[in-house]
Amino acid sequence: MEPRNKKPIQKKKSTTQFVLYAILTLSVLVTLFACFATIYLKDSTILVTLIPCLFAECGVATGFYFWVRKVRSIIEFKYEYGEEFIENTLDDIQ
Repeated sequence: MEPRNKKPIQKKKSTTQFVLYAILTLSVLVTLFACFATIYLKDSTILVTLIPCLFAECGVATGFYFWVRKVRSIIEFKYEYGEEFIENTLDDIQ
C-alpha cells in the first residue's frame, strides 16, 4: 500500500534570509510611504532623515547575510574537500 497523504519534504529556510527579506520589504514600504508623504505634505524632511537610516540598516542586514553565507560555505568546503585545500584556496583569494 502506498501512503495516502505523502507531503513533499520542504527545505528549512534560514533565519538570516527571513530577516534580510523582512528588512528589505520594510525599507521599500517606508520609502514609498515617505515619497507619498513628501508629495502630500510638500516637505522633504522625511526623505532627508528617514531614508538614510533605512538604507544604512539595509546595508548592515545585507552585509551580515553575506558574511553568514561565506562562513557556511567555508565550513561546507572544509567538510567536502578537506582543511588543506581550503587553506590554500583562501590564501590565493586574499
